[in-house]
Amino acid sequence: MRIIVVDEEKFDLDNTLSLLEKISPAYEALGFLSPVEAMRYLERSPVDVVILDTQMKGANGVDFAFRFKEICPLLNIVFTARDSRYSYEAIRMHASGYLIKPIDEEDLSLELNNLRNPVKADEPNSGKPFVQTFGNFTVFDKNGGMPVNFARSKSKECLAYLIDRRGAEVTIKELSEVLWEEAPYSKRIMNYAEKIISDLKKSLAAAGIEGIISKKYNSIRVDTTKIDCDYYMALDGNAAAISTFTGEYMNQYSWAERTLGGLSHTGFSIR
Repeated sequence: MRIIVVDEEKFDLDNTLSLLEKISPAYEALGFLSPVEAMRYLERSPVDVVILDTQMKGANGVDFAFRFKEICPLLNIVFTARDSRYSYEAIRMHASGYLIKPIDEEDLSLELNNLRNPVKADEPNSGKPFVQTFGNFTVFDKNGGMPVNFARSKSKECLAYLIDRRGAEVTIKELSEVLWEEAPYSKRIMNYAEKIISDLKKSLAAAGIEGIISKKYNSIRVDTTKIDCDYYMALDGNAAAISTFTGEYMNQYSWAERTLGGLSHTGFSIR
């Protein structure tokens, strides 16, 4: 897990870094006395968690948190503060945690074990792309965990639906009815679906991810053996994956509510 700590008080900064080392020596943790420097680092390096002080001289930690999230939407923000005055703002921006100083090892460990956005484990490295379905649908590449950029939103939704179908063959007609539910199926829609599939393959190839989509004449499927996915892992009984399910599944897509209904009745724990 990659963590940066932002606190202008050096004592508090060093204390938090020391606690992180005690909790897990495997954490990659860096400290910053300046939120501006932390933001510059975030712009060029993947980060899973920011532990951020709410009050710094001339800087509002909450304001910087919104700027951090603009750079990395799936970033987990854990606020630290002397009191609870910023707790409402933390709730409003869906922060992962809010710790009152002086923070201790137990409280910090609890927050890191209950992050809002799942963090894929660095070890062991399967070498496969990681697909997050719990929460917002996101695909991470296999070379450092950076989110994959899709040229078209429909291309991303196409892949999401194939992931949801768990390797089953999906006809072009079925896919078209999902992507354009209000439009009657026609030759024009079919051609557009083929274009979306082509763009999807190009986006995956640009991210160094190839071979996970299998296309036949009139159908398409995802090769589930070539990806890691929280949904699949949870269905297989993986406790770590189950713990990341908070009652949200592919939030961007209305058609995903059917699967969400099933997940909510499987006994998965919901925080």
